[in-house]
Amino acid sequence: MRAINFLGKNNWLFAVFTFIINIIFYKALPQTVAIQWHFDGSISNTTSKTTFVFILPLMQLLVYGYIKLKTKGKSTTLYTDLIFYIC
Repeated sequence: MRAINFLGKNNWLFAVFTFIINIIFYKALPQTVAIQWHFDGSISNTTSKTTFVFILPLMQLLVYGYIKLKTKGKSTTLYTDLIFYIC
C-alpha cells in the first residue's frame, strides 16, 4: 500500500524510469520501434529509436505537468482528470 501511495504522489517517476530503461537498452533497440498495434497484432505505427528514447518520455512529463497544474488546489485526483481529458 505504501508503494501505491508513493507512486500516486510521484507519477513523474514513470517517465524518468522509462527514460533510464530506454537509455540502458538503446543499442539493443531496432532502428524503428513499434509504438502502436492493430487488434490482430500487426504493427500500425512505428517511430525511430531516437524519438522513442528521448521524445516519448518528454511527452509523458509534459502531459503529467499539464494535468498536475490543472488539478492544483482541486479535490480531484490526477487520474480523475486524466480520464476526463481522454473522454
